[in-house]
Amino acid sequence: MQAPSASEISASSTDASRSATVHAAVTQQPTLKETLMEFRHTLQNYRSASVSPMAKPANYSGEGECKGFLLQCKLYMEVNAVQFISEKAKIAFIMLTGRALNWAQALWDSNAPALQSLNRFLDHFNTVFSQSSKAISVHDQLFRLRQGNSSVSEYVLKFRTIAASSEWNEIALMTAYRQGLNPDICLQLAIYDDAIGIKKNILRSILIAQHRTACFQNFSARSPRLSAPVSPPVPEPMEVDSGRLTTAERNRRHTNNLCFYCGASEHYRAECPVRPSRSAVSTVELPFLVSYVSNQFDIPI
Repeated sequence: MQAPSASEISASSTDASRSATVHAAVTQQPTLKETLMEFRHTLQNYRSASVSPMAKPANYSGEGECKGFLLQCKLYMEVNAVQFISEKAKIAFIMLTGRALNWAQALWDSNAPALQSLNRFLDHFNTVFSQSSKAISVHDQLFRLRQGNSSVSEYVLKFRTIAASSEWNEIALMTAYRQGLNPDICLQLAIYDDAIGIKKNILRSILIAQHRTACFQNFSARSPRLSAPVSPPVPEPMEVDSGRLTTAERNRRHTNNLCFYCGASEHYRAECPVRPSRSAVSTVELPFLVSYVSNQFDIPI
């Protein structure tokens, strides 16, 4: 039998290598499929996770200030950016109603330039619906702002809200802030240098107000309550009259066991229903007491 040649051996080796490659590819096919399925599942999870559960803003009717509504729209579009890939998609998301919807419909029908980008649309929106330009200016609001009966924390909230759009420098803001504080807080804040800045000035004023409130509460808890002054007893008309009884009348009431207050026979003075009850002894009872003792012991007056 003739031995195989070198070319035959090489061809046989090549066929065996090809068979092994095909077998490996067939064997690895389920693994590749599983990898693709896993990648698809991961991509779906990523897309679902990129959608925020944040609630959509309520529709805006054109009534009231629009800045809060626009801020909510911007935040929603920012956290759900995958849903808003075009400028018109962002503009269409701003849900309107009432006269605001009528205004937007006019822009849409005329294909106005304000619809070319979200920023241009928002600028035009603010021009039409923002009420800040219709009211007094921000500068006037800061100058007129006063703490009044509100707490320091409430005053700080109002001040920061207005100051955010004022573009004032640090010194001007600090001057306006101190000017609006109540005098008692402002005087205690004056011990601090202006170099600490507006933020620390605000923090100091809040702490001062909190400490004052705590001190007042402690003082009220430790101080005894002042009772209302007791008014002197009102003289009783009958007692005044009884103190001026004649000697004969006094003797008659004493002899007949009559009430020295009203003259009735059913009771004595201590049980007299006409005589008002009171805890204090009237100063006008002294003449009656003297007359009573004189009648009992025949002491001349």
